[in-house]
Amino acid sequence: MIAKNIKRLNIVTNHINKCKRIEEHLYDEFGIMLNVSNNKKTSLLRAEVIINIDFPAELLNKYNIYDKAIIINILEKITIQSKKFNGVNASFYKISLPKKLKLEGFSNELIYESYIYNLNLSDAIKKLNKDKVRIKKLIGNNGAIRNSEII
Repeated sequence: MIAKNIKRLNIVTNHINKCKRIEEHLYDEFGIMLNVSNNKKTSLLRAEVIINIDFPAELLNKYNIYDKAIIINILEKITIQSKKFNGVNASFYKISLPKKLKLEGFSNELIYESYIYNLNLSDAIKKLNKDKVRIKKLIGNNGAIRNSEII
């Protein structure tokens, strides 16, 4: 889905073989070229949007990152140590949830993640669209991230 909406998609990983199937699928089905590499030094320096799936903080902070990059951390909260980094570092999100799905004492995000936990990607996307769930805001290290910061 991300590859369909942007011009260039680079995947930086230590597990290149795992991404080959994705690379071939995107090229065969949609004609989208995907660059898969393990060259973190140059790739992270040029990337404007970084979706961090499996790099720990120690590894990410070892490299120079584009100073106005948008970093979205999937698994854990990561603090960027670089003093010149002036971008967005999101580690969590808040969603809008229909009233029928809300439960007192539980966060909306935890509730909805439990609803889609065992679904495959296409079913989860259908359920998200059907329930009209939207991301209200991204949460960074210093609180909510304003839209003006992302733009």
